[in-house]
Amino acid sequence: MPKLPSLRARVLIALAIGVASGTFTYVLQSRHPAVLAYDWTFHWRAGRAVWEGLNPYLVVVPTGPYPFSYYWFYPLPSVFLALPTALLPAVWSSAITVAACAGLLAFAVTRESYARLPLFLSSQFMMGAAAGSSPMMLVTAACAWPALQWVISVKPNLGLAAFLSRPTWIAVWGSVAMCTIAFLIVPTWPWYWLRQIFAMKGGDTHIVLGHISPIMVPGGQLALLALLKWRRPDARLLFVMACVPQSMTFHDVLPLMLIPQTLRQSLVMGLLSFAAFFLALPTLRNEPDMATMFHATAPLAVWFIYVPALVLILLRSNDGSMPGWVERLTSSWPRWLRGGAAVPSTHAQ
Repeated sequence: MPKLPSLRARVLIALAIGVASGTFTYVLQSRHPAVLAYDWTFHWRAGRAVWEGLNPYLVVVPTGPYPFSYYWFYPLPSVFLALPTALLPAVWSSAITVAACAGLLAFAVTRESYARLPLFLSSQFMMGAAAGSSPMMLVTAACAWPALQWVISVKPNLGLAAFLSRPTWIAVWGSVAMCTIAFLIVPTWPWYWLRQIFAMKGGDTHIVLGHISPIMVPGGQLALLALLKWRRPDARLLFVMACVPQSMTFHDVLPLMLIPQTLRQSLVMGLLSFAAFFLALPTLRNEPDMATMFHATAPLAVWFIYVPALVLILLRSNDGSMPGWVERLTSSWPRWLRGGAAVPSTHAQ
């Protein structure tokens, strides 16, 4: 079995990737002051509202062009990610938070090998860093390292995928704790959050900005085949990811870059992600409406990212540890569907 990466190497890699990612975010966002910190602007404004003792759901409302064109659609616990830097200028807040989350993600994905490091060169990660999508990076780290699952409430759609791929009590009690603290800040926050998501105030939200589930996209139904490998955490990750609404301009799809197990697989997945990006580029540049943009790029995300990840999973054995009650419930299933207990993993470089 190949030697596991040393703690020192992982820390140095995490620091290097964190600094590089934060610098990339700062340089890119500083070039376009009219859009402040891109998507992070919503979290930054919410964080500043909390520091001022205000309800962020009443502060972050449409007042002009993007990034002031929508409501804040996140549960209140996600504001905790913005609070440490919310009093800084928007771009500095974005860059520092991206640096921290990217570094933590790098530390998480090198627990067993260096094979998944190419995810930092994927279009998913680079688009996420450009937009300041730190919650996506943090929850991806939780997918790679279940000990971090206490943070999954910052982005519930991806957080659900992280939890169901590897259920832990850390996720349950961590989410309870974060939601309880949020209740102390704004006791009625769940009502405001659900209202923002479902009310379509003013008719301009397209049901959560047009976020859609990949399984509703032509070809996305193939993700159901991942259930053939239901014992595997990576299969459950892909299946749940395909079922939850998400941004289909790729950065929400970053957790699928955890599915490759070898350096070659990671590089191929990264190249496919950039093929999808370049094919989507005319739409990304010219389509001002987010809902229309997400629907236009969704087939590219499905066929260039979801389907290749599915192929990797289907080529693997259906093995994994299950609770005793699940073993008893499935004992009469055919052997090809029941699968078997987990086998020792090999750490591919």
